[in-house]
Formats: sequence, C-alpha cells, structure tokens
Amino acid sequence: MKLLKNLRIGTKIVSSFITVIILVAIMLTVTQLSMNRISEDMETFYNEEFQIVDVSQTVMTDLQGYAKGISRVALAAENAEQREAADAAAYLETRTSEMNGYLDSMGKDIEDLKKLPLQSQDEVATVNEMYQTLTAQTTQLLSLYSDGQVDDGLKLANGDIEQNAVKMRTALNTIIDRAQTRAENKHDSTMTLVRQQRTMVLILTIFVAVMTAVLCLALTRGIR
Repeated sequence: MKLLKNLRIGTKIVSSFITVIILVAIMLTVTQLSMNRISEDMETFYNEEFQIVDVSQTVMTDLQGYAKGISRVALAAENAEQREAADAAAYLETRTSEMNGYLDSMGKDIEDLKKLPLQSQDEVATVNEMYQTLTAQTTQLLSLYSDGQVDDGLKLANGDIEQNAVKMRTALNTIIDRAQTRAENKHDSTMTLVRQQRTMVLILTIFVAVMTAVLCLALTRGIR
C-alpha cells in the first residue's frame, strides 16, 4: 500500500488497467482453450462416430435390400413355368438386376466403411469377407436358377447365403454399438467439460470483479 501511495496518479491508473486487462486476458484464454476442446470433441463426434454409424446403417440397408432381392429372384424362378418364356426371362432379369444393384452398392459402402477410424478392424474384416462370399454365392445361385435347378438354388439361398448374411449383420451391429457407445461417452465428457468451463468462467469473473474493486479502492485511497 505504501508503494502504491508513492506512485504517481498516472502510473497508478495505467497499472490498474494493465492488471485488469491481464486478468481478463487470462479468463478469455482459459475460455478459448475450453471452447477449442469442445469443438474438437464435437468434430470427432460428427466426423468419426456419426459417420461410422451412418455408413454401417447404409450397409445394413443394402444387405436388407439384397435379402429381399434374393427372395424375389427365388419367387421369379419358382413361378417361371406359370409365365410365357419371354416374360419369365424378362421378369427374372429385372429382379436379378435389382438384387445385383443392392450388392454393388453394398460393396461400395463397405469400402467407405473400411476408410473410417474403427475401434477394431475385426468386424469390418468379417463384413468384407462375408460380402465376398455372398458375391460368389450369388453367382452360383443365379447359375442354378439358369440351369433350372430351382430347388438347389432355394437350398443355397435359405442355407449358406442366409447364414452369411446373418454373420454380416451381426458384425455391423457390433460396429454400430461400439460407435454409439463411444459417441455417448464423448457426449458425456463434452457436457462435463462445458460444466467445468462455466464454473471456471464464473470463478474467474468473480475474481476479476473482486480484483478490479480492490484496485479501484486502493487507487482511490492513493489519490486521497
């Protein structure tokens, strides 16, 4: 206090303002660092976990469309004798094209899934393996239907193809569940950080206000 009284009024005022500015700068820096952390967490959520879930669900949709396509192709093959040969062939070709469309889309979406930062590569490896297997089995299935071996084709569709589709679906569900769990954990940590930031800003604001009051009081007494 004695040192403060010995200072000139201009020096006292400048020193007080510099001190307040430093305290405000510290508060803003802490706030900015916290905001950067929150921004990074949200970016991770949207760019990683959200994309993993989104692409996995797209692959799941492709798989469901493929499964429906298998059933429609089987129905077309079974009912071929009830149609004119040309009509039966055209109908079967249409259903086959629909099924293959889902299969092709599935392959592209799986490639997109493989590029994402998954927690484990085991499940996506299973998905990719099952896709390759389903592609080969689909070719075999269409060959059986083309040769008139409808019963053998139905046995393949309801047996190995269905089992492999279930394996792929299980692996996709595991990927989705893990991504959702990580997203929930990230959300919880982000909300905790937000609460901590609010508390820190409140404390710093009170501290700055108190220090400003103290400096003003000391400055006023120094002037007297």
